[in-house]
Amino acid sequence: YQQALKDAGLGINPRHILLALESGRRLDSQLIRQVFMAPDAPTAIFLLADFWAPAVYKELQTLGLRVPDDVALVGFDDVVQPGLEGIELTSMAQDFEGIGRSAAELVLQRIEDPDAPAATIVDPTPLRIRRSSPPPRRTASRIAVREPVLVVS
Repeated sequence: YQQALKDAGLGINPRHILLALESGRRLDSQLIRQVFMAPDAPTAIFLLADFWAPAVYKELQTLGLRVPDDVALVGFDDVVQPGLEGIELTSMAQDFEGIGRSAAELVLQRIEDPDAPAATIVDPTPLRIRRSSPPPRRTASRIAVREPVLVVS
């Protein structure tokens, strides 16, 4: 996340990295309000799991912000979540079956050769662009692309 911001020439604002509370079971609505009511409010949110999309979507609606008109919303997993009526969530699509297959192969290799070096497998994770992430339409004072918010669980 931070490297992508640097590569895009955007600054990193630590207050734009929001952590889920209670071991990832609850979002801090007050923090979301503070970030999105500030003059330098971000124009996008990247969620580390699609699970968070309905709660964030609802909070943005409470603030009078519209997805995608005011804020782009992007998830990670590509798992359909209830509570997103009216939008189709852009998401990074994980191949759960492929990940499971790779993990099983590594376990079998480890059983066969316990001294084999550790392996790292990077599976492709395509971005499924949907209606939640076109460029936001903002007033002139807020049209500049700003650092997105990252929600971490």
